Amino acid sequence: MRMNKDKSMLYLKEQKGKWPAFQLQIECLDVPYSEFFPFSKYGGSMEKALAAAQEARDNVLEVFAEELAPHLSRYVRIGFSSANNTGIVGVNRTYNKKDNTWFWQSAWNSLDGKPNNRSRSTKKHGEKQALLQVIDLRYEALLEIAQNLEDEAYINHILEHLSKYDALKSYLNKLSPSEENLLFNYLSRQDITGTEKEQLINARICQETFRKRVLEFWGNKCCITGANDLLVAAHIKPWRESTDAERIDVYNGLSLSPVYDKAFDFGLISFSDEGEIIISGKFEDNSNKLKVNINAKLPMVTPLHIKYLEYHRKNIFKNK
Repeated sequence: MRMNKDKSMLYLKEQKGKWPAFQLQIECLDVPYSEFFPFSKYGGSMEKALAAAQEARDNVLEVFAEELAPHLSRYVRIGFSSANNTGIVGVNRTYNKKDNTWFWQSAWNSLDGKPNNRSRSTKKHGEKQALLQVIDLRYEALLEIAQNLEDEAYINHILEHLSKYDALKSYLNKLSPSEENLLFNYLSRQDITGTEKEQLINARICQETFRKRVLEFWGNKCCITGANDLLVAAHIKPWRESTDAERIDVYNGLSLSPVYDKAFDFGLISFSDEGEIIISGKFEDNSNKLKVNINAKLPMVTPLHIKYLEYHRKNIFKNK
């Protein structure tokens, strides 16, 4: 079976005299499978054609799982399936009518192509522990597979996938009871797609990673007050306006006490390239009442902070 470097079985093929198209082609089946997704069919959109081709690929892999297993046995499937209803790669949530309970389950193929499936009951273990246990089962299985492969690129591919599980487990273990209830209520909803859930999970993990890195960078203290309680890892360039890389960039963050965080977020204060606090005219009266230090200065500003501070002064700070 011909496969491109990322083992996706997707080919970009130009058609003479027509719009270019994505071609999905699998040759190892008894009857070779081929399907075209011309851009013209999707309003000339390459992104929409690619999305349709990827969805078809996932469906084919599901339907012909047995036939493809011998050919794909050493390539552990770690991509996100359109059939996934949890937002977590390799993990699903199913209902057992006989037991009248929900189960978290994970699946993988061993090196010999044998399919494996493990599940844990939410009734017995609770939502979080059931999920953590099936993640650990898949984690250990994939790690063992990686240790028995010789393809360094693919080993690194698996290890990168496992690092995402590490981040997810760290995030889950730090949830408060109320946050845990909100998350699992969201993940259990049937009216939300797995892709939407995946986006939420990734965003939450990014925020947790960002918070940890920013607080550590600033010595787990507020940049202004030196307090080490109630700290907020504030984005200098707001999350909603940042790229994925900027959202987790430690230099796009300040460790702030709540009053300074809110004032900074609302554009009532900002900082110069030298780190000196700037107070908005709209905040002068209340800044005194809230005990904001008008002579405050960031203990350190690196060249990598400056572009973010400039953005905040230009786009967020209320100068008048």
